Amino acid sequence: MDEPVRKFNVDAILKNNLLEINRFNGSLNDSQNRKKDDLTNLYVSGGIDFERFFMPRYNLNINGDDIFYRSLNSDMEGYGDIQISLTGRDTIDIAGKISAKNGAIYTEFINNDSEA
Repeated sequence: MDEPVRKFNVDAILKNNLLEINRFNGSLNDSQNRKKDDLTNLYVSGGIDFERFFMPRYNLNINGDDIFYRSLNSDMEGYGDIQISLTGRDTIDIAGKISAKNGAIYTEFINNDSEA
């Protein structure tokens, strides 16, 4: 994803090396579509344990409506809804659902059937 989170609003408390995120709202839209730029569509809650600062433990819930995504090589882009949990320390587990709404693929499909 190459778009930044814009217009974010955060309510969090850092106490005893524990970051508790009560609210992290923001806008994750296509920067070329200025009409959607003001819409809040990304919501994060949960916490991050910084007891081992360089190895934080994550426990985050990430939800979004009409989230814009674009692959790093720009071959694919679109909008979708997300419900994701991100947990762990050394190994980060990402689980959830991404429901694609609409999008485009800009790469040609080439048939590479190998002959037997």
